[in-house]
Amino acid sequence: MSSKVEACPMCTQSCLMTHGNKTNSRTLVSSFFKVLIGDMFSTILYFPPKFAPTVSSLNGLETFLEDSSGQRWKVKVSVLNDSFVLQEGWSEFASDHGLELGDFIIFNYIMGSHFEVHIYDKSACERLDFSERRNQTTPNLAGEEICRGQSKLKNHVLKAKMVAKNTSTNKK
Repeated sequence: MSSKVEACPMCTQSCLMTHGNKTNSRTLVSSFFKVLIGDMFSTILYFPPKFAPTVSSLNGLETFLEDSSGQRWKVKVSVLNDSFVLQEGWSEFASDHGLELGDFIIFNYIMGSHFEVHIYDKSACERLDFSERRNQTTPNLAGEEICRGQSKLKNHVLKAKMVAKNTSTNKK
């Protein structure tokens, strides 16, 4: 007695990212990374030349960049000086995520769908919360990002330091 059960899209995507498509030599998920250097990283992102064939069919088309919180930004793949780039929409993504010189970014391209983007800062931790940058309302926790796997106790300590710092600043 066998019954066929379909996996949910999230499970399917996770499986493809882990194992790839073993029945086809070309996987459905391709990845590359970028270390942000130079003075143009906030306005344009160049795809690595070896990755170009993967995105060549997207030339002139819109796709999405999805961050670790599940939020999506519309971007357009184009060609500039014989290189594939993200230019239209990239500056908004870079600004909303507070990208800085030296940040390390991993792009997972889900074929025919979108890019999942994982951003790591100089602390080597993945940035997971970008709401403060998007809203520009409250300062970051002691200027530090919360790392995946970081203990709740340490997060509470950081919050307490921030409250104490704000309290002492307001008394002056």
